[in-house]
Amino acid sequence: MTRSLLVVAALFLGLDAPSGLAAGAEGPSLAPTARAPETKTRAAPDTTFWPAGRNAVAAVGVAFPAGPERDPEGREGAAWVTAQALRAELSRRLGIAPSHVTVEVDRGFSSFVVQVPADQSERALRVLDEVILQDPVPRTTLEDVRVRVLSDLGFRAGAPTTAYRLELARFIHGFGSRWTNLPLGSRESVASLDPSEMNGVREAIYRRDEARWVVVRGPREGAPAPTEPTDSVNSPGAELPGRSPGDSLSSATPADSAAPGQPSAPAPEPWTPAWRVGDRLHITQEITNTWVAAAYPLDPSLTRTEQAFLLQALREELNPSPPDPGLFDSYVWVEASPRGPILVLEAAVFPEDADRWEARILDAVEGLAENPPEGAFFSFMARRQRTERALREADPGAMALWLLRDERGGDMGPVPTRNDLSRMASGLGEPRILVYGPDLGESQETP
Repeated sequence: MTRSLLVVAALFLGLDAPSGLAAGAEGPSLAPTARAPETKTRAAPDTTFWPAGRNAVAAVGVAFPAGPERDPEGREGAAWVTAQALRAELSRRLGIAPSHVTVEVDRGFSSFVVQVPADQSERALRVLDEVILQDPVPRTTLEDVRVRVLSDLGFRAGAPTTAYRLELARFIHGFGSRWTNLPLGSRESVASLDPSEMNGVREAIYRRDEARWVVVRGPREGAPAPTEPTDSVNSPGAELPGRSPGDSLSSATPADSAAPGQPSAPAPEPWTPAWRVGDRLHITQEITNTWVAAAYPLDPSLTRTEQAFLLQALREELNPSPPDPGLFDSYVWVEASPRGPILVLEAAVFPEDADRWEARILDAVEGLAENPPEGAFFSFMARRQRTERALREADPGAMALWLLRDERGGDMGPVPTRNDLSRMASGLGEPRILVYGPDLGESQETP
């Protein structure tokens, strides 16, 4: 049985179906139930179970494909304020520290994960369903959060970072797109939020029919060993010919290698990049540093493991040792977009080093495509990836977040090879480059 077994029998997990659902509503289905054992229904396809050995801690979470892009017009920040209020309610209702409730609000994605003692996972699932999707959030909680967010926005007022983030979002998603909404909104938009209307806003952003649930916990004492399901309802990847759970997409049986007399596996569908022509924009601002960002359309068929390995390799390229004296910091991440995922490489540098770092970012991608690390350097990267996976699997909360962000339901697959790394870098679309900072003229390099 592979480490990437995605769904184990609910009997192994010993979880009951959540109660207290609104009339006519269907919550995360966990079966078999103690109250109606005759039903014997399987777990719903939108619920992923992950075995966590004999870990004393369990993690229960839910995610939605929605974020600040669904904020009502003029009410930007609504998703953020609502999520933080729900976080406070989850902490209060479960009687756990706020640090044990993890909330993420990002473009196209919001998640709520709670960590509780393993024997409290049933109750945690029910409370999560009630707080996120059923019970009204108290007005006082919403108002407290709104005041705190306003204070935070006041502190950030006029910060170059906020203005840059907005310009980068516009550059990637298009001016006027709802996907350019900043998660926290603005002081004006948050000040206009009416706590009495926020529960209606919550229902529009966090919808039950879009919810994806995950439970990460070990078996109860005396529970039978996990068994693989006999059907493919909850086996992500089982519908792909030549692929079994735990394999990466790149390891699927190619169409030209099918056994004689067997139908060939279908070729991967070509993907349409978010844009086909690159661009470059320099926004001049008299500030003390310069941001240089390059955005590349990313193949959506890459697994989470492949994406993570590509990001790790690029971070290594942008964080030299010893440190570059012209670099403040660098970041590499995948930005969600309605047109497909976008890989973003960013560096905050001294203005006189902006040209050099723009070239360095582009060279980092081209270098991975043409000559990825090899020998001891590649072995180090692979060991680091495996170590990060082992640490993640040992942490129920981190594993729950990973599963919720993976639309394939946790199909991690093997660590990519050197050829995989080259293929992924070569397959990126044309870059769009944004330079945000002062204009020092033709020559920015110090003689």
